[in-house]
Amino acid sequence: MENPRDTSPLTADAWVRRMRSWGVRPSKSKGQNFLLDHEVVARIADAAGISPGDRIVEIGPGLGVLTEELLRRGANLTAIELDDSLAPHLKRHFHDEPAFRLIHGDATSVTPIDVVASDVPFRIVANLPYSVATRIIRHWLESEHPPIELVVMVQQEVADRMTAAAGDMSLLGLAIQLHTHAEYLFAVPSEAFHPPPKVTSAVVRLRTTNNQSMDRQATERLFQLATIAFRHKRKTIANSLSRDLEIDKATLVDRLNDAGIDGTLRPQALDLDTWIRLSRIELDLT
Repeated sequence: MENPRDTSPLTADAWVRRMRSWGVRPSKSKGQNFLLDHEVVARIADAAGISPGDRIVEIGPGLGVLTEELLRRGANLTAIELDDSLAPHLKRHFHDEPAFRLIHGDATSVTPIDVVASDVPFRIVANLPYSVATRIIRHWLESEHPPIELVVMVQQEVADRMTAAAGDMSLLGLAIQLHTHAEYLFAVPSEAFHPPPKVTSAVVRLRTTNNQSMDRQATERLFQLATIAFRHKRKTIANSLSRDLEIDKATLVDRLNDAGIDGTLRPQALDLDTWIRLSRIELDLT
């Protein structure tokens, strides 16, 4: 096999030949579109700022295009691959690479602390499977051992929601920004993939923040309220919360005013700090 550390990056045509030699056919049902453009791969690795020995988790390595670049830069890499047709080839291809470990499993159910020891900081660098990207990100961010940073490729629409400011906030954006500082990095055209997807992609950086003011119980309370509000996102927060919580609207508005919150705003207009203040208002959520 090629030594990922020593060989030059393969061309897109060479990656397609590898795919065919492995007997792999991209699955439409799994949404498989393999990233083959080395310039994009290099930009992802640059954004991750990898130094030799850094602990990296890659989710959905596919053919190993990003994998080889990460190893070339000295990463201590654990890759998680669910696909039964890809995992054996990846294991065989990288079996001589001491810095590589493969977990054949589902990244939405793998326990992070079983992947990286609890006292070891790590980052996720990945071209995520788009159909489950948000589930993967929330699973890892909300675990007892979250990564210190994620540099991941997702659908453009998802990247926009993750990094949205107040005015365009969504339940996903709130969930991401509660745990991280979210930064949109760059768009990726469909021509960078084989086969080309019908959607545009984008790379985001999520740097984990230590929000000590929000324990698990407080976080659950915040999302109970946010879920109610975004369920009726065309209504004001005063209207939606008073209706679903069966609380007198005038009473609720008074409590919102006391917390410095404008009850006439819609949920997408609230920033993270306002949502945190809202979660601290005494309301019966049972």
